[in-house]
Amino acid sequence: MRRALLVALLAPVAPVALGSGCWIGWRAPDPPAPASDVPTGEMRRTYYAGEQILRSELRVLVYPDGHVVRQGVNREYYRDGSLRFEHFFRQDEPTGVWKDWYEGGVLRSEIDFGDGLTLAPMRFWYPDGDLEAEGFGLDGVKEGEWVFYYPGGAISHQGAFVGAKRVGTWSFFDRQGQLREQGEYVNGLREGAWRFWDADGTPASNATRSADEE
Repeated sequence: MRRALLVALLAPVAPVALGSGCWIGWRAPDPPAPASDVPTGEMRRTYYAGEQILRSELRVLVYPDGHVVRQGVNREYYRDGSLRFEHFFRQDEPTGVWKDWYEGGVLRSEIDFGDGLTLAPMRFWYPDGDLEAEGFGLDGVKEGEWVFYYPGGAISHQGAFVGAKRVGTWSFFDRQGQLREQGEYVNGLREGAWRFWDADGTPASNATRSADEE
């Protein structure tokens, strides 16, 4: 009994004021007030209708006021359980390396969002696994030099992007590697006189195209 009383007397407590500078009694300090803006994390899942087959899973942060932001991985699956895509978010903004797959498991695209300040690689593939296009982007938007390929690996066309719009000189080739068209793009539109070649490399006619957006 003495030991219990001694422990109670030595426990940290806060004085209670009685006004006019007088103090009487003691009580434990109040616990800190809970933070009102701290979110809770959730993993949200959906399933194919009428089936217990996972369709998607998404990590989110839920704030006390009810608003929700994506935070972490977002995956979607085909019915056979293989991945359709795997994307990442930080406070609802795309981040990391995003990957998409064709049904059957062949990689369809790989987009690196990088730091948003420097160019990061982007690649796309055909369903048979051949590379379709490769270049760079800023926040997942085409930027800088790009090369596009025919199935099998021959170059189809190449040039530069600014904000996902074609700019500068672009060159187009046939499957045998022969240059067939070349000209300038301005803000995504063909401009000025373009040069054309026949399959044997003979120069064809020039033409002006100012309204073709590709």
